[in-house]
Amino acid sequence: MTIHSTIEKIMNKSRITLFAVFLVIFATSVNSFSGMAETVPGCVIVSFDHAPDILVQSDASGRLNTGISEIDAILEDSKATSFRTEFGKQFPHLWVVRFDPEVPNQSVIEKFAEIKAVLYAESNQRVPLDEYTIEPNDPRLNQQWHHEAIRMERGWALSPKSEDIVIGIVDTGVDYNHPDLKPAIWVNEAEDLNGNGELDPWDYDFVDNDSNGVVDDVLAYDWVDVVAGAVAPGEDSGPPDNDPADHNGHGTHCAGDAAAVTDNNIGVAAPGWGCKIAALRSGYTAPDGMGYVDLGAAASATGYSIDMNFHVLSMSFGSFGGTPQFFRDVLQEAYDQGIILVGAAGNDGLTDLHYPAALETVIAVASTQDNDRLSGFSNRGDWIDISAPGSRIWSTTPNNGYAAYYGTSMATPIVAGAVAQLRAICPDWTTAEISERLYQTARNFNQPLGGAGILNCGAAFDVYASIDTFYVQNELGDDKIIHDLPADFEVTFSKRDGAIEPLWVRLDSPNERVTFSEDSLYVGIFEAGDDGVFGTEITVARGETTNEMIEIDIIFEGNDELDRFFSYTQTITFEAGHADVLLISAEEVGETFESWYRGALNRIGSGMEFKSYSEFAQNREQL
Repeated sequence: MTIHSTIEKIMNKSRITLFAVFLVIFATSVNSFSGMAETVPGCVIVSFDHAPDILVQSDASGRLNTGISEIDAILEDSKATSFRTEFGKQFPHLWVVRFDPEVPNQSVIEKFAEIKAVLYAESNQRVPLDEYTIEPNDPRLNQQWHHEAIRMERGWALSPKSEDIVIGIVDTGVDYNHPDLKPAIWVNEAEDLNGNGELDPWDYDFVDNDSNGVVDDVLAYDWVDVVAGAVAPGEDSGPPDNDPADHNGHGTHCAGDAAAVTDNNIGVAAPGWGCKIAALRSGYTAPDGMGYVDLGAAASATGYSIDMNFHVLSMSFGSFGGTPQFFRDVLQEAYDQGIILVGAAGNDGLTDLHYPAALETVIAVASTQDNDRLSGFSNRGDWIDISAPGSRIWSTTPNNGYAAYYGTSMATPIVAGAVAQLRAICPDWTTAEISERLYQTARNFNQPLGGAGILNCGAAFDVYASIDTFYVQNELGDDKIIHDLPADFEVTFSKRDGAIEPLWVRLDSPNERVTFSEDSLYVGIFEAGDDGVFGTEITVARGETTNEMIEIDIIFEGNDELDRFFSYTQTITFEAGHADVLLISAEEVGETFESWYRGALNRIGSGMEFKSYSEFAQNREQL
């Protein structure tokens, strides 16, 4: 129903000469974005001007042959694996050639276009589903090109934002007072004496309250312990203490790359949305300006992470030529205890093994730039596991700052943040299963030395059933819920891969005033490619506030392919309250009338637009 037709109905019911007050419900849309179409490498569709009489055969080496020299030359040059009709009996003139994806599609297209009987040749394309996505309100989001590269808008919609998942940043420390990091900083509950979730002076009681071997580790710890001359002026050389502050900036940037507070109207966003950051200071700046991580300190930080049951370690450091056995042993134990280890491939543009990233227990991360190519500085090789953006990455810096850094150091915490979300979605999965999920869903970018591909959070997080779209519609046909009035609620969901048997979908809300006519749906077997719809009636009873945001949890439950029970929740939000108001008055009434209504409507929290009657009449058709 349009705004214009709503006003027409009201005006036809009552003609008021002096003034009129109209209640008009203005639509507020739900963001659901579709991406651009993408070319499918190694696949071209050829349209002939008639159904050709072609017999395709292959020789002992697998080379295709049709007996038509022009076509055979193309098939050989492109290393074609098939050439056939694929669209059914109605389209015998459309042929599909599949070939080596390393061969540019355009070259195959141009060669077919030279054949007289060919009407056209064009690349196959893939387009995204009309997926439910979330775009955070962080003001620097438009500078963070890398979120689009890793399909993070879909990833945020799938993220459980679990504060129970902790990412250890083994680095130069963290500016734990940065406004875009402070709410995400892990706080040791056993040492937080007043339980307020923050560091206070009185939390320092000089007692090891949790018996973990370190005293007053409210915000984790600093293990750096070197001679004073080994560090730059102003740096903390040791001994180890309970202040993991960052004097370099590297660790603070990595912390923001992994899990800066997202959708908070401040600064930047990150894939580890909602997860916690543990500041594990193991590095420092040397007098020559170079940053270093002390492996002994890093080993202590890793042991601490095991003791404190952290989930992910981000390690943006390393070197060639192997790593000491003691550090290998500590990392192996962390891996065996279920901690997911993520390491930087290094910034030397080489293929040599770079440690600790090259260890089998560590996810080795290379860096990409905004053209989906490996960054020129990034190390590469068949030992790389996955790639992620690392060129010109905007994130947090000490003293409330922001800056763009370059390096596999940035790509690594981006992957660590993604891994943390995947751990939250699949808490019962092994570290190997988590890693394999990243590799299976990575986006191919035709860089054979860049691992499985580019990190793809939108696909990686879509493990179970997930929301595609949802809508709310009230009795007037608009999408704002009016208190105490029932509205239609519908959610569509789908399965990306694998199978669930059986699947239940439940609706819940932390708001007790929200009720549904039906709050659960039994789906049964749900397999890759399946989709479903759950429609019900929703009512939000009036509370103390006149306009409010309502949260609805969409809970998917069932057994996965390994017969493990799962419960996965996506949360959506929308507005409920009074209708917005269009106030129309005659000029003769004057400012007193307008002021009275404005005050009354503002007190009840309704949005309002004011027009004089003559102004409304002149522009009525435009409404």
